[in-house]
Amino acid sequence: MCTDKILPIVYSWLIYIIGAVLAYSHELLGIAVLFIFFFISDFITGFLASMKQGKGFQSSKARWGFAKAFCYLGTFAVIVLLGLSLKKVDTFMSILNVAVWSATWFECVSNLENILILFPENRFLKFMHYILAVEWVNKIPGLSDFLKEEKTKGNKNGKC
Repeated sequence: MCTDKILPIVYSWLIYIIGAVLAYSHELLGIAVLFIFFFISDFITGFLASMKQGKGFQSSKARWGFAKAFCYLGTFAVIVLLGLSLKKVDTFMSILNVAVWSATWFECVSNLENILILFPENRFLKFMHYILAVEWVNKIPGLSDFLKEEKTKGNKNGKC
């Protein structure tokens, strides 16, 4: 019927639009692949870790994982749209690069924590988690001092 004629046109327009977007901003393809890889791996390792702990599939954690992914995607989309609307694409692509690497770091730490639940005695994984979660943070100027100060303020107020 009518849909037999319309669907090929819609498909061709979608392919054209996707091709145009990829041709215009080919850097985004690598970013998207990296993000999707870490999102899927975090979901799978989280699921396997909860299965090992005997908790089974927890929909609240799954929803949190999807909410986190949409927050990342929203942040990435806003950065790209700001760059396009302000006609400063190169500057905002640099900002996007920092945002993606930050999200990648968070997801790597999350993946390592989930994998450590699966393999709690693996010394290499413990070392990698220590390097990424502790030593890396110590390289950020002032952050360790801030964390110490916040901890002492919390202890003075009766908080742990």
